[in-house]
Amino acid sequence: SSDVCSSDLTWLQTDKPKPTQEELEAECDRLQQVWINEKYRRDRQPEYPPLADQLDMLYWDKINGTNKWQEAIQAIKDKYPKG
Repeated sequence: SSDVCSSDLTWLQTDKPKPTQEELEAECDRLQQVWINEKYRRDRQPEYPPLADQLDMLYWDKINGTNKWQEAIQAIKDKYPKG
């Protein structure tokens, strides 16, 4: 489990019961797995062209009957597969 789970945390929510150490560790493990599973999104994000450029690509694809936008986006998705 994460170092956060084993550190000395102060529970500030007085309207909810403090979780047990086991519950805290389980949630930390769950969140860590979510972070790992979402890596592809973090990797893709900086590679996508700005939205204005993507819209321009879509416009010209429509005018020219091309698929350059789809090919550009697919190349990024292929480079960083979902899972």
